[in-house]
Amino acid sequence: MILKRLVATGVLAANRCPHIKSVNIYAVRPHTGAGLYQPYLSGHKKYEEKRDKNWEQLSEWDKLKMSVKTIKQETSLWVQEMRDTYGLDNTTDFYEDQEIIKYWDFNQRNNDRISSYCNTFNRGVIMNDMKRWRTACDSDHNEGYSRCDWTVSPSGRSLFHGYIDTKLPNDGEIMKAGWAFLGCERHRRSFHRQNYFNWTGFTHLLVRCRGDGRNWIVVLNVSDDKMDVTWFDRYQYVLYTHGGPYWQWCKIPFSRFYFQHKGYAQDQQFPICLHSVSQVGFMLADNTTGPFSLEIDYVGVMRDQNWTEKHAYEHYYHKEHKWRDFGST
Repeated sequence: MILKRLVATGVLAANRCPHIKSVNIYAVRPHTGAGLYQPYLSGHKKYEEKRDKNWEQLSEWDKLKMSVKTIKQETSLWVQEMRDTYGLDNTTDFYEDQEIIKYWDFNQRNNDRISSYCNTFNRGVIMNDMKRWRTACDSDHNEGYSRCDWTVSPSGRSLFHGYIDTKLPNDGEIMKAGWAFLGCERHRRSFHRQNYFNWTGFTHLLVRCRGDGRNWIVVLNVSDDKMDVTWFDRYQYVLYTHGGPYWQWCKIPFSRFYFQHKGYAQDQQFPICLHSVSQVGFMLADNTTGPFSLEIDYVGVMRDQNWTEKHAYEHYYHKEHKWRDFGST
């Protein structure tokens, strides 16, 4: 009865065993981004069919082994969440004014000690912060010919480099190509529930980097996995790199990030909810063919008591538009 309820709610997927006709094997589908098992609602049919095909090619035994492994891992994460929330380990962090909080420290000289907030939050389980970030480009989805790599620079920091190619594939569907993306893993809780960074007490995003003179885009993901209409909601701001051998310290106010959907800035802007950010990334899509490189020392946040700006962009309101807020100007 319990298994039937789980199947009805979409947590488990029933698969009939070919050898034993009277027994149903209930397998937990691997992570799909929205839950243990849910139909894809993103609208990208070719990606959905590819993922479904890879899952269907697995044998029933492999599906069962992956299910048991997934349940063990997620249960362990859930137990750790209960300890951090209700146990003695539940502590509140207090930060001073102008104090730099390194969420991700890519200095490889610090790998032998806890140097970033992510490693500190892992209760002493030290992990290289570079392994928490992922890369993507148009060639990964057969939508272009760009390439990228995530390696260690000669100075011992992280280096995101590659080649942007704006050449279009001959498929008659792709209208624009030439992009590369670097982003951290989506912040999540046990059983693939979405989690967010709690940045309500901070005012600025900090990036110490050394670029190639290109204009990058800093992307803050605020989408909700449960609401497919928000899957492409992002806040972004331009990161102007100087180029050359000198490091630059970029201090970007959160109030300057503007709202966009599918890469297009929206006419109605809202202040970013700092407790709804689940991912930080760097995007390069400047429509310029050639090599690129972005060397990053660390990415962090900071609280500046002298910064009082809430939102840098004006609001528009018209009485005939019912979706406009009355508090807008």
